[in-house]
This record gives sequence, C-alpha cells and structure tokens, in this order.
Amino acid sequence: MQLHRLALRLSVGLGACAAVAQAQTPSTPPLPQLVRPGVVYQPASTASFLASTGSDDCATADVITGQGVFPFNNSAATTSPQGQTEGPCLFFGSTAMNRDVWFTWTAPVSGLATLTTCGLTTVDTKIAVYPGSTCPTAGTVLACNDDACASFQSSLDFNATSGNSYMIQIGVYPTAAGGTGTFSLTVAGPPGPPVAASMNVDIGSPASTFGVPTSAYGAAAAQPGVWNARSVAVASALLNDLSGAPCNVQLTRTGTSLFDFSFDNAGTTGNDQALLDDAQDAGGTGATTTWTFGNLFGGNYQVYTYAWAPDSATYIASVSVAGSSDPAQNVGGTWTGSHALGVTYARHAVAGVASGGSIAITISTVTGFATVNGFQIVREGSPFTAYCFGDGTGTACPCGNSGAAGNGCENSVVAAGANLSATGTASVAADTVTLLGTGMPNSSCLYFQGTTQISAVFGDGIRCAGGTVIRLGTKSNVGGGSQYPAVGDPSVSVRGLVPPGGGTRYYQVWYRNAAAFCTPSTFNLSNGLEIPWGP
Repeated sequence: MQLHRLALRLSVGLGACAAVAQAQTPSTPPLPQLVRPGVVYQPASTASFLASTGSDDCATADVITGQGVFPFNNSAATTSPQGQTEGPCLFFGSTAMNRDVWFTWTAPVSGLATLTTCGLTTVDTKIAVYPGSTCPTAGTVLACNDDACASFQSSLDFNATSGNSYMIQIGVYPTAAGGTGTFSLTVAGPPGPPVAASMNVDIGSPASTFGVPTSAYGAAAAQPGVWNARSVAVASALLNDLSGAPCNVQLTRTGTSLFDFSFDNAGTTGNDQALLDDAQDAGGTGATTTWTFGNLFGGNYQVYTYAWAPDSATYIASVSVAGSSDPAQNVGGTWTGSHALGVTYARHAVAGVASGGSIAITISTVTGFATVNGFQIVREGSPFTAYCFGDGTGTACPCGNSGAAGNGCENSVVAAGANLSATGTASVAADTVTLLGTGMPNSSCLYFQGTTQISAVFGDGIRCAGGTVIRLGTKSNVGGGSQYPAVGDPSVSVRGLVPPGGGTRYYQVWYRNAAAFCTPSTFNLSNGLEIPWGP
C-alpha cells in the first residue's frame, strides 16, 4: 500500500490545522491511502483537450475531430460500468466517475495533448483518457484528473500519436451534479532542436501560497535565473532556460504519486521557503517517482535534486541519476538555515550526454515519505566552440536552405540541419573526446579534421574546416546520428596526428544526402567545431 502525507494520526497541532485551512480545494487525498500529518494537499494540474455533447454509452461515443473547444452535457447521464476502478483515478477517496459521457478522437498530429475543463464550466468535473476507439478495458487509462483548478474543474495531459484513436471520459466527482460546459483539446508538437541551456525547476502546485523563487535566487548550485514552476500533475511539458527563453527541453514525470502538497516549515523563509515548502509527495514505503529531462544539448551536466521533507526531519528520500558515476544519495534531516548536501539536496555529475539525450532522476522512499522540491540542471561550460553555422548568421546556404540556430544547412530529411558537438577531455595524453553528429539522413558520413577555419559553400551546405585535412573515419548514421570514435577506433587525437604539445584543430561532418534537394550535389555538412588540445 502506498503511503501519503496527511492523516497518519489525529494528534496534529493547531499550526497544522491552520495550514490545512489554507487549502483552496479538498485537502485530503484518497482515504484508502495513509497520508502525511499536517500538510496541505494541493490540487493536481495540467492543461487542455476536447469535446461534443457526449454519448452516455462508450459503445456509441461521439466522434470529435481536430483541436479546439467542444461542448459537453452530462446533466442527464448515467454512470458507466467502464472506467470506475482505474488506480490513477483515485482522488479524494474514490476511483469512481459518475454521470460520465464519452467521446472518441483521432490525434491529427503527434505531441503532448492537453485536455481541460478549467474555466470552461462550473461542473465539478472528473476526466480520463484511454487508448483506442472502443469501450476501455480495466487498467488501460492513460491519464486521469479531478480538481486541477480551484473551482473543482479538471485538467490532464498525455502523449498523443498522429493517427491513433483515444476515448475521452468526462464525468463528475461521485457526489457532484452533472451539467453543461465545454472542454478544450490542444496538441503541442515535438520540441525543436536541442539548445545549450541550464535550468531551474520548482516542483509544487501553482496554487500554493509560497509561490516560486525569484530569478535572483541561486539555491545550492549558485545558479540564479528564472525558475520553471511545475505541478506534479503535469506529466510532460517544455522548459525555459535561466533567461526565461524556451530551450526545447522536455521535463516528464512518471510514477504513482500525483500529489502536490505544502507545509509551512518554521525555519524556512523567502526563496528557500518558496522552493522547499511546497513539493511533490512522492509517497511512502515502496514509492518511486522519476523525472526525466529530455532533448538536452550534448555535454556534461551537474544535477541538483532537492528532496527535503519540510514536514519532518525523519523522512528520508534516496536520489539516483541514470548515467552518473555518483552513487545514489540519501536526502533528509533538519533545516539549519541554508542548503546542505545530503540534507536538502543531492548532487550528481552526468558526463557525455548526447545531443538530444536525456537525464533521468529517480527519487524513492527510504523512511517515512519521499519528497521532490525541485531541480537545478547545470550545463558545464564546454572547451569546444561551435562556429560556421548554416543558420543565416554567416555565409549563406546555397539554396536559401538555412538550418536551425547553431546547425549546418537544412537537408532533405531534417529541416534544422545537422549538428556537430563533442564531449570529453581534449588532452593528447588522456584523450576522451567523442565527436557527436546528429540531424542527418540515415546514410554514410565522414568525420574530418582541419588545421584552419574556412567558410565556403560546398554541395548543399558550407565547408568550415580547411588547411591540412585528415579523414578521421566514415560512419553509418542510425536514427540520424553517429559518433567518432566508436568501439575499436583510434582516439581523435591519435587519428588526427595532434602533436604531443597540443594545438587547435577544427572538425566537421560531411554526409551523403542523395535526394534531389538543393544543388545537383548529393551531400551536405554540419556546423564546424573548434577544439583546443592540451598536452
């Protein structure tokens, strides 16, 4: 049985009672679960979806198409036998959904779909989404929500695939009346190409009275900048960088605990309180939740995970990060007036993240209840410098086929163009450099090295490396990418004959693009990359 914070015992103090009184929506999560004493559970949240008046029978669900706002009417609806026992629909003591109506929808595009009734009705809605176009079987719900908004409406999101059909169930909380209203459905497309960025994330309900840290707050990482506010109920969403600009990083949550909570710890104030005193209740014994930062720019990262329980110094969480050489770390204890490693946060280094790659952070319960307050993702400065872009900032691409910022010219498969990045240490004596090419067709490509920078139209792209040229190796792209060296290849410095004392060299990927796309040539190139080699 998963445990949650709120009513393990009745002997909570007056301060805890006052905290509960701050809740804007029902402050207790499902009654069959045990919960943490004295905390305020916040409403779950996400964002948008679809409609029509709806059918009382899932076997004759109303068909809706496209994206937009649609009407529903469940004022005279009965309660279906389907969709009444789904675990993710366990809200405020019940998995049931009364007075439900049904719709079927085929996704017009792939991306993050958002279904919401927030602000679109006064009905106390409860909503769910299932795969397929027929009545759902038990245990197949994709997403479910109740009371995402302060006025008891609902909101959820899920990953939709173009051409796939989905069943939409719109009902009410078991004791609520039906009625009329509308709901909206939108689909956010896949993220754009990776952008070099660091990020701050505050986990907790937007409804919390503690708010979000200010951009002047650097927390344990000493990294001031804009803080992304994320409710645990938002399963997946794009983030902004420290300046507040979109960075195309997608933060996705998986796990069984969908509760935001808040607790006014007597010691925390200001920005510390904003970060730490509202959080995700990740559950009791046996509970695990994973947050994944996807579509990252290639490179090395430091990951700060805040997993401190504001409601009890005895609650301990374990934090592990996939791909890190650092072991799992326990977090918890008494607030001492400032952040401390092992008390309020864990820190993990992750090296060699590929362009478009991800970092997955798993938090699990050691004792009591696990907590997730937020994250700081710090991209380490790279000694490698990209240059010679086909994005319109320098030499023009031959057919006006500009790629995305920082990439080479557009090709027939990837409009953003190819990108060359690198990870590792550029030391001749201890070379761990890996060149990473992405955004190419699944064809052959050549990694090569030059001794000078140039910028000249070449085929469908721009050549950036000249002088004395050495061919490092030919590779076959898989999933639009490849790397040099691969297993069995000489290191970059060895193959490139970099002298023992080091020196600066320039790198590029030249790849085959056989389609009749731009010029009569059947090849294109990435951006250039400068690497200063040390001894």
